[in-house]
Amino acid sequence: MIPLDPSLTVSQLASTHPASVEVLQRHGIDFTGTGRASLAEVCRELSLDPIVLLAEVRAEEARVEADPPLDRLVRQMLQAYHHVLREELPRLHRMARRVIEDEAHRDPDTLTSVLDTFLELRGFLEDHGAREERELQAVAGRPRGQGPPALAFALRQEHEAMTAMLRRLRRVTRDFTPPDGAGLPWHELWRGFEGLEVSLQEHVRLVNTVLFLCTVVDEGVRPQAERVEP
Repeated sequence: MIPLDPSLTVSQLASTHPASVEVLQRHGIDFTGTGRASLAEVCRELSLDPIVLLAEVRAEEARVEADPPLDRLVRQMLQAYHHVLREELPRLHRMARRVIEDEAHRDPDTLTSVLDTFLELRGFLEDHGAREERELQAVAGRPRGQGPPALAFALRQEHEAMTAMLRRLRRVTRDFTPPDGAGLPWHELWRGFEGLEVSLQEHVRLVNTVLFLCTVVDEGVRPQAERVEP
């Protein structure tokens, strides 16, 4: 595990120390929107002491240490990603509508393509999230080492589809680069898309290489899907 340090980005802190999510949320830090900023930078903007905040993270990690490993991983993952997405996806949709209403004249073709791509991604994420939440909660309730390899394979397939949609969103936004003269809402929307990409990539890594490594390696089964890059 990466050592706790103020130089970590908020996204790195949330993904490598899942217990930090509750602490970040307690202090009003949205790791989806500030994922690429360091903890030190975010704390400076909010007049927080990063050393004190990291001490809270250590205390939270100690508090949950006694929980069953899979139960803890699943609960923290759902809190860190699924619950945040329920708020972030509608927020990005509202921002996209606002940009289209106010600035469509600058690049209508790009904005139409971006909205279509985002709506497809949003629909996929909402369906995938509901299914993944049901399946992972079932896994968390099983004894360690009884995770089904078929589930790991199915979710990896969906993660590959999600990754392809994220690549398409990056392509149609020209690597999240607004056109010349674009207003602040446009810049905020592109930053929101980039933050969403970072968050989802961390989510895929956590499920594919951490959670299912815990559930399948113990029973001596390594499904073929584990050799596929997310």
